[in-house]
Amino acid sequence: MKSSFRKAYEKSPTSDGGVILRYKCRRLGVHENSGCFPATLFVFGIAFFLMAIVVQVPSMVMHGRSGPTETGAILTMGFSVFAALFFVKKFYMNNMSELILVPDGLRFRGKNLAIRDVSQFGLETQTMSSSAVAGPVVRSSYSESTYIYADALGQRIRLTGHITDEALAISLKDEINKYYQRS
Repeated sequence: MKSSFRKAYEKSPTSDGGVILRYKCRRLGVHENSGCFPATLFVFGIAFFLMAIVVQVPSMVMHGRSGPTETGAILTMGFSVFAALFFVKKFYMNNMSELILVPDGLRFRGKNLAIRDVSQFGLETQTMSSSAVAGPVVRSSYSESTYIYADALGQRIRLTGHITDEALAISLKDEINKYYQRS
């Protein structure tokens, strides 16, 4: 029977006998999922709303009308900051990375690591829990991020970015071990 699920990563051969593993990772890792981003958006939203009120109310009291240019400018500025934060989170923090396995070593993030220097590959999982207070509601969050490392040259070298799905990290590590026939 053929599986109806697909791999969470792409595996493609290279002309020199290597393999390219493409996977989705994040730049900030465990801190990105900790509830800090929604709390930041909430604080910016409240700040710009209060700034609009501070400009609107004195204008109405002193002139008997609202000053649409000042309020509009503040609300436009607030929307611009919100949009910028949203696009940074959506497009910059999530990215596709690749790990290139070649017979004599690995290529990752513009660096090379000779396979003869590697003693073992492993996984490191970082865990973070946090809580954000928004009025009477306390929101707790718990997030994990895993990355693959290589013990080589007397140090632990990170091979991948932060991977939020531990099963994906395990699968990638298994692919690396299978390619270099390590257990």
